Amino acid sequence: GQWELIGGDFDYTEEGSVEKTRQGVVRVDDLTSGRVYLGIDNPSTLDGVEVVIEIVALTRHEVYIDEWSAENLLILKEQCKNYLYSNLPGKEEVCDCFTQNLVARATPSQWETLRATQPSFYEGILDACFAGTGFLELGARENSIRRKQNEIDALIRAAYAAAELRDFAGAQRQLVAAVELLENNRQVQQEYSDAFLIRNFNALARYSLLNNEPAAADAYLRKGLALDNNDPYLWANIGHWHLLSGRTEAAREAYQRHGRREKLPDGNRWAEVIAADLRSFEGKGLRNAGFAEVRALLRIRD
Repeated sequence: GQWELIGGDFDYTEEGSVEKTRQGVVRVDDLTSGRVYLGIDNPSTLDGVEVVIEIVALTRHEVYIDEWSAENLLILKEQCKNYLYSNLPGKEEVCDCFTQNLVARATPSQWETLRATQPSFYEGILDACFAGTGFLELGARENSIRRKQNEIDALIRAAYAAAELRDFAGAQRQLVAAVELLENNRQVQQEYSDAFLIRNFNALARYSLLNNEPAAADAYLRKGLALDNNDPYLWANIGHWHLLSGRTEAAREAYQRHGRREKLPDGNRWAEVIAADLRSFEGKGLRNAGFAEVRALLRIRD
């Protein structure tokens, strides 16, 4: 605050203030930031006073301890149980074993690194716990499901790689095999989101159209629509399916579900997506009189 030499006053904070004291300890814990000053008032203009001041500051310093807390151990065990697909007995015992072994082999920070860089570390401890707890049937079921998931993922990667090389027949074969494995393994299928399934049904519909197989495209589009009948990419392919089959009016209705400049989730505009697809079909020799009408409808200049 301000102090005037003649007749002035302090503007002060009450915390830590005392009156008529000879000695004592005054605690100040509300003032934790900013600059403050200590003011001392001697009301006597004739008698001086001797003042000794000692200040002790206690500061908080947080230290990270790289140890497992009881709460984190419970979370770790629940994550283990959620990781296991099967409903066979033994999850509780296996995940108790997993938690104990993991805690003995890695600190929390080490676990974060291992989980990101060495997925096999997780499976290695689980395999040891399946054997150590005697729940071998659970282990066999889990490993079977995991192998199928790895096979599905590999087929999907191969399909999209083939599509990048414009080998749409190869892409369709690989993706058909992946989808058939998914549809025949309910427990594995539960690990994949609806959005993931829609994406692959839509890709299959597109590959089928590029391979001039409209009946197959129809089947995959129906499967995708059963999961989400508003997905814009599905509706783009529905428009293509009608267009390539000569149903121009139905194609127009599908293409008009979105504005030509409307942005889709991948950041591309609706008309740009349709234009790129039309070029792909023409590159495969698939074209009819309706293409010009669609280009005029969406004001596509190519």
